[in-house]
Amino acid sequence: VLGGIDTNPWFDTSAFQPVTANGVLGNVPRFAFAGPKFFNLDSAVFRRFNVTERVRMEIRVEAFSVTNTPQFDQPDTNASDINFGLIKNTVGGSRTIELGAKITF
Repeated sequence: VLGGIDTNPWFDTSAFQPVTANGVLGNVPRFAFAGPKFFNLDSAVFRRFNVTERVRMEIRVEAFSVTNTPQFDQPDTNASDINFGLIKNTVGGSRTIELGAKITF
């Protein structure tokens, strides 16, 4: 099954072979190895209000990676490597929520 993560190759690895001589380039076009799509959703909610006539306050909540969707790295493109065609890593972090307040005067 192609397009897999971790144990199944992302592309057909049987169509490639390692380079046998140093300094020899293959005939694969640039950007031939397209990895998985990237999806990320960040959001923020804030509220400003007056404490006094001259003092204002802002309270905000920010959430990063709201859907907590894993972001997979690009497949290994070294034909001599044992992990050729496999995606073994993720990039980015997990869901993060921040709360903040700001007073201006």
